[in-house]
Amino acid sequence: MSLVGERGFLILYSRSLHILRATFPALPNFDAEISPTTWLAELEAALTEQDLVGLNTANYQLFMTFTDILASLIGEDLTIEILNASWGDTDTNKIPANQEIEDAK
Repeated sequence: MSLVGERGFLILYSRSLHILRATFPALPNFDAEISPTTWLAELEAALTEQDLVGLNTANYQLFMTFTDILASLIGEDLTIEILNASWGDTDTNKIPANQEIEDAK
């Protein structure tokens, strides 16, 4: 999160939720001014109302939308590097640098 900062992260995440709301109307609408603790609690509440398949699908789509937006801003290589760093250094968690994000599904 240090590359874009907390506010930048919240803006990107809010945009991701906005994009997905057409498919998942239960997703909350967030203003980047709301505290992260508050909107994470609201997001958790909205997602737990979904059945398991809906929850997994919404979670996956949210992650992919967020990473796609981030990659469009800073590039896929840097996005992959950030994801790998956040998941730890084990080889099983890493996305190969030459693999596109879409292929990592």
